[in-house]
Amino acid sequence: AALTAESKIERRRARERESARRSRRRKKEQMEMLEQKVSRLNLENSELRRKLQVNEINRLQDAYKQLVGDLEKAVSNNSREEEIVALVEQVRETQNKKKQAIKRYLGELQQILDPVRKSEVLLWLLSHMGTVEYDDELSQVEHDSDLDDDKNSSPGHNQ
Repeated sequence: AALTAESKIERRRARERESARRSRRRKKEQMEMLEQKVSRLNLENSELRRKLQVNEINRLQDAYKQLVGDLEKAVSNNSREEEIVALVEQVRETQNKKKQAIKRYLGELQQILDPVRKSEVLLWLLSHMGTVEYDDELSQVEHDSDLDDDKNSSPGHNQ
């Protein structure tokens, strides 16, 4: 009877170990699924932000064209000076807003493309250099990239 009790305990422990193993596997699979979902949602979010930025740039461009047209009409109709000055100011403000929107958009595109460009350089080096030269060139590219990053993060650098 003692053997039976010990074997029951051992079988129960084996089942518990197996259950714990399955539970860890399910948890790992669920985490991987959630990580993929987060990645997809981040990508979708970035794409939607870029679309919003493009829409904003287009909206500002349309407003700019409309204001320039209104200004041309005001000048050709010999409108009052105050009206023309107000339209000129609106054109300037809209133009500045459009420039800022384009600058933000290009900044985000640059952040996306910088890693791509670095990868392209490294791939080019791999395809055009021998293994010995490649190691030297790679460290030089990484060093140059670090210097560029330092320049871009310096206090006097405008972005």
